[in-house]
Amino acid sequence: IQFLEQLYLEEKDFANLVAMYKKELDFTSSEERQKLCLWEIAKLEEEQLHHPEEAITYYNHVLLMDSKHLNSLKALRRLYRDQKEWVELSEVLENEALITDDPLMKADLFLSLGELMREQFHDQEQAIPQFWRALEYNQGYLKAITSLVEVYLEQKEWAKAIMVLEMEIKYTLDKQIRVERLTQIGELYRQSLSDIDKAQNSYEKALELNVNHLPAILPLAQIIYHQKNWELSVKLLAQSLQITLEPPEKAKILYQLGDAYQQLEKTDLALLHYREAYHLVPEYLPNLKALGALYVRFEKWPLAREIFERMTPLLSSGSSSELYETALFQLA
Repeated sequence: IQFLEQLYLEEKDFANLVAMYKKELDFTSSEERQKLCLWEIAKLEEEQLHHPEEAITYYNHVLLMDSKHLNSLKALRRLYRDQKEWVELSEVLENEALITDDPLMKADLFLSLGELMREQFHDQEQAIPQFWRALEYNQGYLKAITSLVEVYLEQKEWAKAIMVLEMEIKYTLDKQIRVERLTQIGELYRQSLSDIDKAQNSYEKALELNVNHLPAILPLAQIIYHQKNWELSVKLLAQSLQITLEPPEKAKILYQLGDAYQQLEKTDLALLHYREAYHLVPEYLPNLKALGALYVRFEKWPLAREIFERMTPLLSSGSSSELYETALFQLA
């Protein structure tokens, strides 16, 4: 039989080679030889005859004889994924992760299991423990960290997302990633947890690593502006203008920059930025109010009249009757 097996292998007659291995199974009493025959049949069915279901059957026969046969588990992992047999794949991933001695391989397998739970079973709660198991064997495993962050953000578990992002900052060697994650933490503190102090701290740490990181500059500029730190506001708001912004957002920043200059008694620069904001978005009321007041102060009457004429129809249907009356009075 073994002579015929060698002959069929040389002739690449794989169907008859499989038949010979099956015949040998009927005669051999050696468990090792039986296991080898089953393994060879499974490989031939998968790689040469392209019979995935037959291959799966024989790989499983190998595992019945040797539950720690890693090559069979790896082959089944591949085949079950190709066949989209997700339940069976999850079992194989779990078994392989428990059997392998390589901690990095364990981390990869638990990550794959978590991704499977998340993407195919749509079970976030089952995915989370698998990602944490991956991190037990590879503490700085960025793929597992990223997956955990995504899940926690989807679940609106803001504090947990921040905790995992801080882990990524600790383990990554990429300076730019640390900058981006600190900025992301700042956004979570500012927008989701309403903790402005911690948001400010995160943005400032990001800018310590990269003073020109615009996504951190823009929100930090807003925080500093509302703290009335006018000198620093001018610096950060001016940097914010380097970002490509929609006209309403850019007009708001120009107005704030003008206001900061005015608070510093630099009225010429304040007027310059108010006017730029006005030409960009003529209907922006806070800017109209500030610009109109400066024109009155400098006795630029035709320009002041233009501003108040634009303000009054905008205010007539609004809720601020006092501001409306003030604009009418100034216009008169």
